[in-house]
Amino acid sequence: MNKSKVVFSIVGALLISGFLISINKIVNPSDHWSIYPSFVVIFWPIIVYHYATKKYNALSLVSALSLVTFLVIINYVTSSAHLWFLYATYPILLWPIIMYAGKWRNKISFTILSSASIIAYYIVLNVYLSPGYPWSIFTTFIFLWWPLIRYCVIKKRYMLFSLVGTFLISVFFILVNWISTPSTIWAIYPIFAAMWWPLVTYCFGYMKHKDDHITKKKGMIK
Repeated sequence: MNKSKVVFSIVGALLISGFLISINKIVNPSDHWSIYPSFVVIFWPIIVYHYATKKYNALSLVSALSLVTFLVIINYVTSSAHLWFLYATYPILLWPIIMYAGKWRNKISFTILSSASIIAYYIVLNVYLSPGYPWSIFTTFIFLWWPLIRYCVIKKRYMLFSLVGTFLISVFFILVNWISTPSTIWAIYPIFAAMWWPLVTYCFGYMKHKDDHITKKKGMIK
């Protein structure tokens, strides 16, 4: 481990943070804006130390816990009536979870379980913290793509990917249309555009197979 780099990063972070806090106190003492850049600067020695010691898993854990703690403090100080830090907590903690999962993170089962857990997490937040609008359909739509992409890419099932992807897009826009603006049927436009995806995939695969067959046939004739 290069101790000089670690020491330099610690001293540099302290000096920069001290400078920012001093300017904050002198120029605008009523607004504590210096905590935001100071928090970012603090990550400098943390990253340097963990990279120097090759403790990448520990870096993810320390960084995630530090960031969540920082968000909790900001939430409590600025708007304690609404626990908005919870919206970012699980995705942040998913970083060290993935790192400590080891070889399991490369398996489809881990992707499915992680995707399902984060979808369920946001549904619960939607129901209990902000039940006014079912916004969890957006997060559900986003995280459903994770296991779908992993499976189809690994198995090279590109046609299946295009078909399921088009289905997801269609269902998503129909739901958003029905929930948000039921009087105006606009979902047909993105659905029509999405339907070209499997068509193009099929035609591309067919033409590629046809070209390969012709090339192989010519080779046999020669």
